[in-house]
Amino acid sequence: MTAPVKKFRDGTLSADIWANTYEGKVRYSITTQKVYKTEAGEWKTTPSLSHHDAIRMSALLRLAYEWVVQQ
Repeated sequence: MTAPVKKFRDGTLSADIWANTYEGKVRYSITTQKVYKTEAGEWKTTPSLSHHDAIRMSALLRLAYEWVVQQ
């Protein structure tokens, strides 16, 4: 399994940048997720955000975008 080339985190939120080579060029993609703990104590991930998380995730996405355009 490959690892992201860069990670941005804010508490339980993350924006991960992945590098893929296509036709000799590096292309970047960004995935987002939130981690949470279930009542049973198990850690899970979800792409869903609460309205409280939206502004924090937008800041992470901005950082990820700025990192990609500098590459």
